This record gives sequence, C-alpha cells and structure tokens, in this order.
Amino acid sequence: FDIVTDPRCKISSLAISRGHCINDDRVNRLATTLVNNANMKELEIGAWNYVTSEGWKSLALPLQSALCELEALTIRGNVRLNDDVALSFANALATNCTTLKELNLDGSGLTTAGFRAFTRALQNPESSLEVLVLTGHVSIDEETANSLAYALVNNVKLRWLLFSVRPNIVRSVMREDVFLQLLCNKSSIRDTYLSNHTLTMIGSSDISRNGLAFSSAVRSMLELNDNNTPPSAARLKIIQTHFSTLDISPFHVMDEKMFPHVISWMARDDHGLSLLFCFLQS
Repeated sequence: FDIVTDPRCKISSLAISRGHCINDDRVNRLATTLVNNANMKELEIGAWNYVTSEGWKSLALPLQSALCELEALTIRGNVRLNDDVALSFANALATNCTTLKELNLDGSGLTTAGFRAFTRALQNPESSLEVLVLTGHVSIDEETANSLAYALVNNVKLRWLLFSVRPNIVRSVMREDVFLQLLCNKSSIRDTYLSNHTLTMIGSSDISRNGLAFSSAVRSMLELNDNNTPPSAARLKIIQTHFSTLDISPFHVMDEKMFPHVISWMARDDHGLSLLFCFLQS
C-alpha cells in the first residue's frame, strides 16, 4: 500500500478486495496520490470495513481536481458508504471531473436520498461519466427514478445507469412514459432529435438485457441506441416517429436549396428508401 501511495508509482490499475489494516488515514494518503500520480487510471476497492464515512469522503476530493487522471473507480460492499458520502461524490462530479468514465458504488448503503444526489452530476455538461452503478440494499422509488430520468435529458455521455429495483414491483413503481419520453420525445421532429440517443441500459442488469422489465417500446429505443451511433439513432427515431406516413405539406414552404440535403438524408441507407419513394411520389 505504501508503494501505491508513492507519487512515483507507475501502476495504472489496482484492485484491493480486503483491507483489514486500511483506515481513514491511509485512504487520505491514497486520495492525495490520485491527484499527484497521473499513472493511476483504474481503482477497485473491496470491503474496507474500517474506513468511516469521513474516509470515503476524502476519496471523492481528488475527482474535483483537474490533475486527477482516474478513469474508473469501483467501491464494492461498503455499507458505510452512505448518503452523506454519495453527496460528496455527486458534488465532485457536478463541479468538475473530465476524466472519470465509470463510477461503481455496488453494495453500498445508499438510500433514495443518495440516489437523488447524483442528479446534478448527470446534468454537468463537462462530465465524462459513461457508467454509473448505484446498486445497493435499497430499491429505487418512482420519484427518484423520474428525477434521474429528467437529469439525463441533455446528457450525451452516460450509457449505463444501474440501480437496485425489485422485479416483482417494477411495473407499479416505474413510470415508463418518463423513460420513453427521455429516449424518444415525440412532440416534434426537433424534440425527437434532442432526445437521449446515448443511454443503452437502465436499472438492474440482471433483470433483462436492457435493465428493467420495460415495455417493448422502451426496450426497442435502448436497443436502437445500443446498435447505432447517436446521430444514426436520432435519424432512425425521426423516421420511425414522424414519417410512418408522409405529410408533404412542410416541404411546400421549404427553401428549394434544402431539397438535395433532404433527399440525401432520406436515402442514406435502406431505412430511408421507402421514405424517399413516398417523397418523390408525392
């Protein structure tokens, strides 16, 4: 452990599953290392049972520094990692953090208040976070799930959002319309274009391929995101949602200089060929 906390250490990936001799003081030293050592990219921590909530908070501080190069942080099976600690991590991600791509707090002692603390972090346009795991001993409720969904409206980085939920109550707890609107807002073509085209997994990964036992409509949107780049996903959602039957009237007032771009957009692949045929026929 002393070698790891040496700023000259060249280790880039470290996993310590058990730490009976690790206390708050040593975690503070490790936190300092994460700021001073640009080589450390991945850190996985197991059951460090002698670390208090104050020690875990100190580990969140480096994430606020532009000098920290950590890309993945996993803390498993620590019930002392509570809502107060979650707030420290969430605040760090909300104010800075341009390198951390994965934060895994599996088996923590978070409650719904701890889950909600991450809404600000998900709204941070500078965040690089792609995977957020908040699985623990408490299942998420509808209000918290909705808050997380609303926070993701303008998020273009997060791919996985995992949290605990009991399969037998998933239908009664989760409001699917919130997540469906997040993934494909049908109000207008612009709203569909501005929907979330990055998210591919929601909920508990052990329930189904795309997380929670959602309806086929939500699952199809998650799969569409998973199988396409965000620009391609946006285009396919627009075609499926707004051009199942072609209304030619918007094209009557369109500048003719736009027509080549419109035709090119339609005929880019097989998905748009039938749309192009209807357009030319009209």
